[in-house]
Amino acid sequence: MRVLHVIPTLEKGGAERLVLDLARSHKGDFGAMVKVVVLNTQNAYTDLSMGLDIEYIRSDVEFSPRGKDKVNLSEYEKVVDTFKPDIIHSHLVKAELVSKYNLRPGIKYITHWHGYHYQTNAPKFSELFTKSGIAQLLFIRKLRKIFAQKNISFLAISKHIKQYVVDRLKVSADRVRVIYNGFDETHFKREISTAPKDVFKLVSIGSFHPIKGQEFLIDVMKIIKAKGHSNFRLTLIGDGPQRKQLEQRTKENGVQNIVHFTGVINDPEKHLHGSHVYVHSALLEGFGLVIVEAMGCGLPVVATNGGGNAEIIKNGHDGYVIENRNAEEFAEKVIYLEEHPDIYAEFCSNSYESSKVYTLKKFSDNIYKYYQEILA
Repeated sequence: MRVLHVIPTLEKGGAERLVLDLARSHKGDFGAMVKVVVLNTQNAYTDLSMGLDIEYIRSDVEFSPRGKDKVNLSEYEKVVDTFKPDIIHSHLVKAELVSKYNLRPGIKYITHWHGYHYQTNAPKFSELFTKSGIAQLLFIRKLRKIFAQKNISFLAISKHIKQYVVDRLKVSADRVRVIYNGFDETHFKREISTAPKDVFKLVSIGSFHPIKGQEFLIDVMKIIKAKGHSNFRLTLIGDGPQRKQLEQRTKENGVQNIVHFTGVINDPEKHLHGSHVYVHSALLEGFGLVIVEAMGCGLPVVATNGGGNAEIIKNGHDGYVIENRNAEEFAEKVIYLEEHPDIYAEFCSNSYESSKVYTLKKFSDNIYKYYQEILA
């Protein structure tokens, strides 16, 4: 079996890391011929890339409302001609445009939908008669026309995202298979906690963009502090355009001494092992790979309901899902776990057991079986 993955970049992100994990697993466990094509030269995962067949190319497609699309596919087409894949497995919208622009007979195509993409958002009513609004409508129409072709199959990372694909892209539900993401259990595994016993540490991992909602966690810390719990600490791992705003919010909330920013790090598992509870605040979350990684380390999870992440957490068993972004309730659940060590220990054990459903091994096996199914 020859599988070609196509992805826009290898910058920090769940989809990017998953592609590399999947390529390594299929190459090692099944002996598949696997190649990864990246549509620019960015690679934040040099270690994970070691030993993989990765090629960086310059190919792109830009849809034009006037029908004169800007197409530069020569390097991509050359890769396809040389590698001769049985399956082209694409990830994220730019890769969809490049890999689907000229579909070839005899090749099976898989669109892997990892989350929410602004390119598929319908314009607001006030934008319908603007140049940008019309361009957006035409873009969605062209995307739907591409995806209507029968030799394209779809993978969704959760039931929530499957419904998103059905609604936004007008794909029939029977063409969309749900396969939950998997985490590398060899890196994110339960170990004896190094977390200090006199400090209750919360940790969250994610890029600092509005959709991730970290300001909510800073508000939660303000509530916890106001309730007299001076031993709580929050570590925010990541970076992004909202970092300065988030740092300013900690000062406004008077929690700058108990909220710590690490920036981007290469070994998040060390911070997970040194913490007590994983907290997650995304407004929308297609799945939440970082959540199952935290569970694999034995951490209970307290999260707002972002959609797909609510399918992972068993409320009241291995964590809590907070509806309506209620910061007061969120704070109460975290405090409850700190004040009830027996319940906390039970949640830790349950969280670790729950994570076994989402291992990279199971994910890889399920994807490979799906490949075999569509090639049969």
